[in-house]
Amino acid sequence: MPKFLFKANDDVISHCSCIGEPALSTGQLDCPWCGCGWLICCSRCTKAFTYAVVRETDISLVELGRRDATARGFTSITDQECAELATGMERALEPFRIGDLVVYLDGEYLALDAKRVRFDGYFAAHDLDVLPHAEALGDPEVLLRTLGDGAYWLDRELPRSRVHDQIRRHAGRGQLSPVTRRLRAPGARSRPRTCRPRRAG
Repeated sequence: MPKFLFKANDDVISHCSCIGEPALSTGQLDCPWCGCGWLICCSRCTKAFTYAVVRETDISLVELGRRDATARGFTSITDQECAELATGMERALEPFRIGDLVVYLDGEYLALDAKRVRFDGYFAAHDLDVLPHAEALGDPEVLLRTLGDGAYWLDRELPRSRVHDQIRRHAGRGQLSPVTRRLRAPGARSRPRTCRPRRAG
């Protein structure tokens, strides 16, 4: 059976009240501080939560992909794209074991207890001794003070050329979903410009 992400609990931040539903694949846009860059969404209600768990599922990859696409409002997505979408998630979860707690940050799924996390994401360069998601279990405000603050992202923002390199890298590993490819296609509008916070001063 394939393994997939499911909501683990309602700790810290959870707007989802569903039980036993698979997660959506990433659909991160250009305003990661809003939550799309550090939270995970439910494929049933599309609302966000913080912590996911890796589980085996008897739902087929095509059906998982179809649920994902439908939740995002895509009506013309093909069965092949649905399978690619779910397979991309499956590949992203290869390093994890059943039962592992996982969080999302800027294009990467990471073990909740990961240490010394350094990588270039879709939007920013990250260098963290401990994930804010883990720190938030002791101090829930940590997430909003760091990843929920536009200044965190803008201070670490990558040049656009490096962002495109990261997207190509994920696509090459089969981890970039058809949904994300569509959202990041040239000319696609991801968010109104007013969503982008101003730098202080």
